[in-house]
Amino acid sequence: MDQHNHAEDEQSFTGEWQTSLVRWSPCGTLWKALCCPCVIYRETAQRLRDPTVPAEKRGSDCVEFGRDFCIGTYAISLKDHRAQIRRRYRIRGSSNNDCLVACCCYACAVMQHDDELKARLAAEGVVVRDGYKAEGPMVMRAQGQGQGQGQMQMPGGQGQGYENGAGASQGPRV
Repeated sequence: MDQHNHAEDEQSFTGEWQTSLVRWSPCGTLWKALCCPCVIYRETAQRLRDPTVPAEKRGSDCVEFGRDFCIGTYAISLKDHRAQIRRRYRIRGSSNNDCLVACCCYACAVMQHDDELKARLAAEGVVVRDGYKAEGPMVMRAQGQGQGQGQMQMPGGQGQGYENGAGASQGPRV
């Protein structure tokens, strides 16, 4: 009975997807979606729960989706994500369509889900956290610059000193 009422509610949805199902760029995201969709799935799952908290690097969502992907039952999880997004933003569609997209176009689906949530949350003013970001690359200063000879600069400002260019380490300088 509850599912019947739920289906009637979905028929009244008038919203549209803001992001396209099929896209070919950026290339890195496409390859990630094709080869390791569990990573994008994990980030989407966390955004559905709480977008202000970054997804865990090796979270259970990724492991479970990876397992489902290997045994061929991944479409169930993708269909559920798609339905959750449609209900939250009152996007037109059906359970059958969700299932068809999840089964036939998993890479496109995980990319669309991720992009849709990012776009919708940004429009709501929610800051989306993507997890750990490196501060920047390490920089090797030329001799005579900085505090010591051959100072290697770490992102946080800490450095490892080297006595000469050959790399004979003298340990950290204080």
